[in-house]
Amino acid sequence: MKVIFFTNIFSHYRFSIWKLLLEEESINCIFYFSSKEFHGIKQSSLKKIKKSKLNKLRRIYNFSFLGKVIWQRGVLKKVYKSDADVFIFLGEMNIISTWISSIILRHRNKKVVYWGHGLYGNENKVKKFFRLIFLKLAHHHFLYGNYAKKLMINCGFGTNKMTVIYNSLNNDLLINTSKEIDVLNLKKPKFLTSKKYLIFSGRLNKVKNLSLLLDAMNYFSKNNIDLNLIIVGKGPVLEKLKHEYNNLIENRTVHFIGELYDEIKLGTYIKNASLFVSPGNIGLASIHSLSYGTPVCTHD
Repeated sequence: MKVIFFTNIFSHYRFSIWKLLLEEESINCIFYFSSKEFHGIKQSSLKKIKKSKLNKLRRIYNFSFLGKVIWQRGVLKKVYKSDADVFIFLGEMNIISTWISSIILRHRNKKVVYWGHGLYGNENKVKKFFRLIFLKLAHHHFLYGNYAKKLMINCGFGTNKMTVIYNSLNNDLLINTSKEIDVLNLKKPKFLTSKKYLIFSGRLNKVKNLSLLLDAMNYFSKNNIDLNLIIVGKGPVLEKLKHEYNNLIENRTVHFIGELYDEIKLGTYIKNASLFVSPGNIGLASIHSLSYGTPVCTHD
């Protein structure tokens, strides 16, 4: 069976799943993702994939309009010409090329699969109307949770057309890393000035609402509360946050680490933190933190 998987980026946390799919002999799985991500893939990760499989990681181009609507250039050409049996897309209706590709593939009698959240349950009437039209374009859905499956069943989707695959990290890696941190007796980073510290790890964007966390750090600092914050990651609001809260950087209350893919280092930061804080959206980061025994604080 030949499978083509169109996604947006090479997500680091997906690496283990991608590796398994690439090495599965019963299927020929090819991944297409943003050309920019080719420069961000760590050589250490690529070395874990068999050389004969590396040509299955291929590029397309993502173009964003109005900050939300996406067109993936190169997808339609593949959809028209490919002899693949199954085509997997992200189940995100803001990717316009996925709408058109799905319609074309259905006319070609090819199987279309969406991998995503399905229904969220918080859509207004208009958004729900269009999302249902979009979701019905797929023959099958890989869903992150049972709640979405329940919502979709209530909207007429057959149970045989949905599979809940959840959304998780490499559990074995986290368990082994946690044990290794204990064996090596790795403690909190030496650059910290406080006995206790908070941590955030993830993409730095608006929905994370990190300004709320940094405002809290400002309050702690002004009231002589001895507490540091480590922020791991990068994103579109990074420079803005650094500029607006430069005083916290200068007095060494807040430490922006940048991207970090070394699980030993990241695990050490998380495991020794008092609390993982994400004021806005949180997903796998909660699993990541709890796997190291560090509690999580987020919105309601």
